[in-house]
Parts: sequence; structure tokens; C-alpha cells
Amino acid sequence: FEKKGLLMVSATNAGLDHAKLEMRLMSERGIPGRFFEQEELLTFEPALRPIVKGGVYFPEEAQIEPYQAVLGLLKEFESLGGEIAQQTEVFDFELSGARISKLHTTQGVIEAENVILATGAWSKDVAKKLGLSLPILGGKGYSMHVEMKTQKPRHPIMIVERKIAVTPRANHLHGNGVRVAGTLELVDQDFSISPTRVQAIYDGAREYLRFDKTTESTGPRDLWRGLRPCTPDGVPIIGPSKKLSNLHYCIGHQLLGLQSAPGSGKLLSDIFIGDSPS
Repeated sequence: FEKKGLLMVSATNAGLDHAKLEMRLMSERGIPGRFFEQEELLTFEPALRPIVKGGVYFPEEAQIEPYQAVLGLLKEFESLGGEIAQQTEVFDFELSGARISKLHTTQGVIEAENVILATGAWSKDVAKKLGLSLPILGGKGYSMHVEMKTQKPRHPIMIVERKIAVTPRANHLHGNGVRVAGTLELVDQDFSISPTRVQAIYDGAREYLRFDKTTESTGPRDLWRGLRPCTPDGVPIIGPSKKLSNLHYCIGHQLLGLQSAPGSGKLLSDIFIGDSPS
């Protein structure tokens, strides 16, 4: 976890207007931002090319390595007495009236007191096993690691026009480089890789950043794609099922799962305990 702020940069007047609007909206909610003209921006972040016309900096923003964060949550959960059944896939259910009585898994049958459906982009298919219909589609996105030894950015960067996020990686985990991520393609369980989209993300980042010559020859590595669970209106589905008395939902967080997971867990625990929801 590192608090390095966030830079929104743009090469067009329309993009700058969007960044300024975001700064104004955030300011109204107590989140500070600062506008940079081109010269000041290039001094503040030398990794950028002069294609940028300016940008907005939000100093209160932070970044985290997702996999390391999940491992940390797992360790904390187990230290508090929680149990995780790893390599255990649920493939069917048994119902007793209007409640789920048993889960059939690859490691045997589990009796269920309460069930939370938190299976992300897979939720629609899992729900079908329960006779339920959920409006979830996968928002496919890509990320890649790009080595940058000489001009590694100091701050996380959002390239407004390209909708590309560039995040400096922790040296002890990933060496000298950045994570470059982008695109959102609505699909239904399609995990194929589109070379055109991958190249567009890479080229878009290269247009704005000073890539190393060695990077140009090798290209990106650790190419990853995944599906973010998207709902029709962009609002997550959190709370009890109307059809099954011991089923709760916690799905549909789109691109904000890592940020909103702790709050969603707190909300569900309030519901189970009977507290007023936080």
C-alpha cells in the first residue's frame, strides 16, 4: 500500500475539461485536487511525454497490489478463527423448501446455515443452479507489466482519452516497471484475448510515457485478462434474496471490487448480526 496520489493527464482540451470537472466534483466532497499546466506537469512527472497539455493531481489517492492485499486479508481472517476451504469448487446445491440446505463441492458436501453468493462474473451461471436469474455480464479488461528502468513514473497515472491506468509497481515484488491496464468489453464468460485491444493499450501508454529502448524490443509481459462483474445500472447487488431465505448477494462491483469489498463485507455482517447497517 502506497499513498502516491493520482495524476489524470490529457493531450486534448476535451480531456482536460473532463479532468477539471472531476476535480471540481471531488472538491465538493472534500477531496483535494490540483491543476497543472503542461510545463509544471512535466516537471512534476518527468516520465510523461510533451504530448500532454496538462493534468489534475489528487494527492489523497493511494495504490495497492491486489494479490498481496488478498493474501493479507486471508492471513488476518485465519488469525481470527476463520476457515477457508481452498481448491473447493461448488458445482450444485440442495434445497429444502425456500432455503439452501447443502452445497455440493469438489471436496464433498457442506451443510449450509447461510450462503453468500459472491462469485463475481461467474454469478449468473452459479445462480442458474438455484433457479435464479441475475443480470450480470463480464466487463473484460486487460493488464500487462512493462519494464521501465530509466523513466519509471513516480505516480499512478490515468490517461484520460485512452482510459488507460498506469501504476508503478513495488520494486521488491516486480522490479522496475509499471502495470498498464485498460478497456471494458461487455461479454458473457468470454476469456479470449484480443491482440488488437492488447496492442491498443500498449501503444496508448507508449504514446504518453517514455518507454525504455529495451521495453520496445521485448514488449509487455505478465499479460492478464479478467472479467469485472457488471450490472445494468452500475450499482452492486448486496443483500438478501427474495426467493431463498438463507441466501445473500454480494456481487456486481464492476471495476471497484478491491475498493468496495471491505465496505460490502461490513454491510453484510451488520445485516447478519442485526445491527443498523453502517
